[in-house]
Amino acid sequence: MRCRSFDLHSLLTSRDEFFRQKAEGKGLALRVEWAGEAPRCVQGDEGNLRAGAVP
Repeated sequence: MRCRSFDLHSLLTSRDEFFRQKAEGKGLALRVEWAGEAPRCVQGDEGNLRAGAVP
């Protein structure tokens, strides 16, 4: 595990865009909500989190 600081909001936004495009390509709408109090800067393994968010 590579622990470092990264922008959680940016990661979530990029995942939202990825899945939204996939859904729209199938004629579906995608709505994503996340808590406004989620911290912007977090520490962890961004690569593992990103990989876990993509099937």
